[in-house]
Amino acid sequence: MKKVIHVLQALDVENDSRLLKYIRKQQEFDYKVDILTYKFNNEPDSYYYSKKLNCNVTQFQSLIKKYIPGKIGVFLKLFEQGSRIKRFLKSKKIDIIIIHDERFFILLLMMIFSSDLKKSSIRWDLRELPLSLINRIGLKILKFICNNIYAVAHANSERLSYINSKYEKKLSNSLVINNFVPKKVFISKKHNLKLKKFTVLIQSPTDPGRYFKNSIHALKKISNINIIVNGFVPNELKTFALSNLSKHKQQKIDFIGNIDPDKIFQLIDNVHCSIILYNTKSLNNEFCAPNRLYQAIARDCPVIVGKNISLSNIVKDLNNGVVLNSDGRSIDDIYDGLLKMQNTYGSFSSNLSKRLNYCWDNQQKTTLNFLS
Repeated sequence: MKKVIHVLQALDVENDSRLLKYIRKQQEFDYKVDILTYKFNNEPDSYYYSKKLNCNVTQFQSLIKKYIPGKIGVFLKLFEQGSRIKRFLKSKKIDIIIIHDERFFILLLMMIFSSDLKKSSIRWDLRELPLSLINRIGLKILKFICNNIYAVAHANSERLSYINSKYEKKLSNSLVINNFVPKKVFISKKHNLKLKKFTVLIQSPTDPGRYFKNSIHALKKISNINIIVNGFVPNELKTFALSNLSKHKQQKIDFIGNIDPDKIFQLIDNVHCSIILYNTKSLNNEFCAPNRLYQAIARDCPVIVGKNISLSNIVKDLNNGVVLNSDGRSIDDIYDGLLKMQNTYGSFSSNLSKRLNYCWDNQQKTTLNFLS
């Protein structure tokens, strides 16, 4: 039986859909899977068994954070992080080590130079562009890491292409694993309710770069509408939304909190469209590949997206929604997109065979190569 450990920096591993798909696939082959998370909050180190993930979870806390708060001493914190995790990994006999997150590059360098860890056991799931390494020295570090571990997975082809454009020769040991949704979600029966009002979904709007306020400003111009907001929403944003919408215009908003990733699809089945916006000032947002887009595709739910490269490429390919003229920074753009969605809603349905091109199962060979 192969022993696997996933290393990541996360507060909520049980609702990490990409991690969940990886673990389930490895457990199909009877791999013994564990998780190690590193946190920078004030909770002590802990160890527990997760019934949902069917594996043990070890949580490490930064020991020096309380002495060096905020963003001060970032590299010192990363060095502490790398040292503690490497020491933990050396104490275990592990066949496959999967490092999640671009922030672990110092840990990866420590592992590569360690004589106690096999380089062939190391994988790097590069979910975001490693922006801290997109510079003259950082690109050399990135290339060195890629050349000295088993494989590096990128979240979409656009991000890998962007990184490769910085080199004369393409990075070695690199592959693409899109965060698509499993096929069973595409083909399962819909749970539609009869919607009396035009209903719009907005997911996880906390980041200002997702233009929640702009969306509310656009939506308040439309009468007889329901808005459902999924994910954590601070009170300030709730107050803003409620103060801008009007019962007189029959505008209703529901904040439903976090939903289990396996149950999100029942929610998507009961909206007319999903608004998905990301500020393009960040390269990671320009090339974003959000779960919410792939979830909408799986359930044939139309979307309204900004003109971000990755988002617009997919929506234009499937004709499953409206691509705005901006990334969402223009309220008028969002409003025009909403009107277009309302007036031509029925034209955005895509046939199943084409949508299945964006299915997790279609990249099984690549995924198995990375995970095993």
